[in-house]
Amino acid sequence: MSSRVVRAGIVVFALGAATALGCSIIVDFDETKIPSETDGGADSTAETSVIDTGTDTGTDTGTPTDTDTDSGTDTGTDGGGDADASDATDSGADATDSGADTTVTDSGADTTPADTATADTADSAAADTADSATADTADSATADTDDGATDAASDTSDGASDAASDASGDTADGGASTTFTAALDGGQELPSNTSTATGKAVCVLNAAETALNCTVTHTVGSPTSLELAEAFGGLSTATATFTFDAGTSPQTKSFTLTSGQVTNLKAGKFYANVKSGSITGGEIRGQLLKPGQKLYTAAPLAGANQVPAVTNTVTGGTGCVLDGTAMTCNGAASSFSTDTPSAAHIHEGLFNTNGSVKVTFTLGTFASDAITWSGTATVGTELDATKLGAATTFALSEYYVNLHSTPSFGGGAARSQLVLRMTAPAP
Repeated sequence: MSSRVVRAGIVVFALGAATALGCSIIVDFDETKIPSETDGGADSTAETSVIDTGTDTGTDTGTPTDTDTDSGTDTGTDGGGDADASDATDSGADATDSGADTTVTDSGADTTPADTATADTADSAAADTADSATADTADSATADTDDGATDAASDTSDGASDAASDASGDTADGGASTTFTAALDGGQELPSNTSTATGKAVCVLNAAETALNCTVTHTVGSPTSLELAEAFGGLSTATATFTFDAGTSPQTKSFTLTSGQVTNLKAGKFYANVKSGSITGGEIRGQLLKPGQKLYTAAPLAGANQVPAVTNTVTGGTGCVLDGTAMTCNGAASSFSTDTPSAAHIHEGLFNTNGSVKVTFTLGTFASDAITWSGTATVGTELDATKLGAATTFALSEYYVNLHSTPSFGGGAARSQLVLRMTAPAP
């Protein structure tokens, strides 16, 4: 019989928790060394089964040290323009994995597969190799991977907590707060005065629209009181809505608002007023508007301002807020005696001339000898920006408000020129 070499292969796969290991065992042997068997006959040669009885003494000597700790500091805070200081900021450090990895030691004996005419060398090599590789690989990969996953989970949970905190704060707030400001001077008082004192008010309406926090500074020499009152520009009221603790400067106080007061505030129907011993009704005043909005007033309305002048007891005023190109006006008048108000307009014309109607206001209900009106206009449509004089404070515009009444004053009972009184300052 010719001698030839036969190559047999055994492939053993060992799977760890995180690693798949494949091992190939190649054995070369001489076919002439294999006892022959007669096909179909009994195997007369006793086959000595070699059993791997050796105990695998290899232990996992590599102790993986977990060095991946969470070293990132969570800097996520509420990035929204949220003014609510109660939003929780995550200041706690992430939990660090301080526990040592548990080292898996291979202490069990190899499981010996049934030896079916396979050389013991293959059995021993396959078992030992798989056992050693599996234990070592599983220990290193599993322990470190799990630990890293724990850190990652901690970070994820931590970030989620921040997001939940921010979202909760924003939801509770209901949105962003709103700032209103005013520049105070004697020109906005009714009647106006020549006081050189000035002031500034900054009021912040909280996001829930329930509280208004105001700070007022001024230069009035002998102030007696500081208050917030409800009236449109060009109009006044004798009753304060809110009063600060003192008239001196500066003053800061928070006030609780009703829904109706919030509506008036947003409509420009609140002003800050500083009273003094010399001017008891108010030395300086400023309308609370959103920063950048402009206040025009036509006040006081009087028959003496008509061209030609007329004589009556009618008195009143109009305040207009210009926001961009949109103007919103509100006015009121009283003391008509036997007449009834019939119309209110913005006319184009200088203070000593009569001109055409540019804007027609809507009249309210005439009751108790008093009337109100309101309306809107657009700069560039009904009104001209140059004639409005939007760049010069206290300059007379080329527009005037005229109130008509019947039967006596169809041509005009009381009138006043529109004047730019204030541009709401930055906070």
